[in-house]
Amino acid sequence: MHLAQQSHKSSNGESLLGLIDGAQAIVLTLLVIEMPVLIIEIIEHAGSIENLYFNLGMDVVGYFLSAVVIYDIWSIQKSLFQSTRSSIGQNLACVSTLWLSTLIPPLLYIAEHFSHSLFAVNIAATGETMDSHFVGSDVSLVFRTATIFTVLIIHFILFVFSRKKGAWIDSSSACFNSKLLRLRVIALSLITPISLIIGMVGGQGFVLIPLLMFVPFVFAQVRLPALE
Repeated sequence: MHLAQQSHKSSNGESLLGLIDGAQAIVLTLLVIEMPVLIIEIIEHAGSIENLYFNLGMDVVGYFLSAVVIYDIWSIQKSLFQSTRSSIGQNLACVSTLWLSTLIPPLLYIAEHFSHSLFAVNIAATGETMDSHFVGSDVSLVFRTATIFTVLIIHFILFVFSRKKGAWIDSSSACFNSKLLRLRVIALSLITPISLIIGMVGGQGFVLIPLLMFVPFVFAQVRLPALE
């Protein structure tokens, strides 16, 4: 990392853009690869045609919302690193947020897996089955919360880096990205505990609640900084 920074110390983060493109493309691919497994589980565990269509619809919506979040992270990463100088801090921010992004698909898959498996549990059966129901609910809630917390940490790392004005090359673009990231950090800081409370009160469902609450902030407008 030190050698890479030394060779680009007078430039911006253009050398990182290919890595960002490739890594986030893999994240989106992992989301697609996991869908057939989840769909097969839904078909096998569906107790009725209504449950089948409902769960299939939720999976499609969940993939779309997840793709929107990944796309938003990708676009902010590229714009932010293009407008800042190459540095060790920039490299650390890049590699850490890319690594965290790769955790999103497996975390979502585990949360969805245990959420779907709950539909196969017969609540009127033995106490052992009931215990399995609550265990599955707890696991789904833990991994769903871990997913949205991971998204929060990604935005927080980028926000902290965006506040280093000494690294700015294009001050207008960097300041704008900083404002976008601040909005997302504030939103996620509220959504994470709220969605956890909703999950604890509501039980096994509501896997998509955090994404449904966060995605509108992706499209929220912030005021452009005044040109100097």
